[in-house]
Amino acid sequence: MRRSVVVLVLAMTTSTLAASSAALATPERVSPVDTVGSRIASVSTAATGRGRAWPKGRITYVDRTRYPDAVRLAVRAWNSSGLRIRFVKAKPARSAQLVIAHERGMPCAFGVATVGYTPHAYAYVGGSDLDGDPCPWPEVALKTSHELGHVLGLNHIRESVCATMNPTTTNGVAPTGCLAPDDEAKPGRWWCRMVARPDLKRAKRLYGGTVKQRSPEWCDAYPMIPLTGPVTAHASGFSNAIRLTVTRAPEPVVPDWVLDDEGAREPGVEVHVANDGCAGTPDSTLTYVTSAPWGDVAVGGSMELSTFARDQVVVGQTCVTVWQYDAGSNYAAAPATTTVQLSPPEPAWAGRGWISRQSGRR
Repeated sequence: MRRSVVVLVLAMTTSTLAASSAALATPERVSPVDTVGSRIASVSTAATGRGRAWPKGRITYVDRTRYPDAVRLAVRAWNSSGLRIRFVKAKPARSAQLVIAHERGMPCAFGVATVGYTPHAYAYVGGSDLDGDPCPWPEVALKTSHELGHVLGLNHIRESVCATMNPTTTNGVAPTGCLAPDDEAKPGRWWCRMVARPDLKRAKRLYGGTVKQRSPEWCDAYPMIPLTGPVTAHASGFSNAIRLTVTRAPEPVVPDWVLDDEGAREPGVEVHVANDGCAGTPDSTLTYVTSAPWGDVAVGGSMELSTFARDQVVVGQTCVTVWQYDAGSNYAAAPATTTVQLSPPEPAWAGRGWISRQSGRR
């Protein structure tokens, strides 16, 4: 399990609050080619409080990033929130009130934006990682959603809260508050809700409307393995030991940004065993018994492995459930199941000339 917490944004505003009023000064317009360093040097005030709402909640924008699909997802998340908010693509582009673009030298985990209404709003996101490779698109989508929240007038929320305005992410797949301490941040899944109730409740104070909670909360970042390959199981002849033969099913192509992630692992299978019905999900710790990587097994090939059912599964008709998983720890859409008849454990005294304490006879 890898949980790498990184800063999602560096949200700054050039607005200042007048000592006697809440009026916001006009933010300084910054060119997209400025570096992060120069921006921090010229802007020293972290965003606090709330920004000014946009008139009628309507913002025209132009997308100058290399990730149009990710930006489209972020825009749709806010536009479908139930609030009186609307991001609209500007036609012509030069008339846009908001520029969404890349910041030179800014890595994938960072972004910067103006806060609240201003005639020249911007939201800059990183366009490549430290090696110059493209950023994972889920990370760009989450970061863009966060920066759009700033543009709307929202500022950071506590890191323990599951919200897009949380200032940090774990492995770039979710705000830190959306993962329990013992949850695994899988590079193949991401927090596709993108805008949560805490974000919407704060935005509602500025724009009004009815809060709509997006569903689902988590999505696969690329196609799942359709079906786990065929499985056969046999009792080994003693206690609760099981021998398995598992065939490797075809797997969709895993994106390079998943394979390059430190959280990537070798593809394989996960085995669950239960005798009160088959395991319903691969997340069950009550039925999990083992995992095994494919190693050199090619698609269509099989591997043999042995395992033991859990202590409470020792006798009777037992269901063995196997889930195939890929390098991003994404499980197949459906597992393979089979049954095996387990025998009761052999008594520890068997074959040792046990003497009955009741009769005194051998």
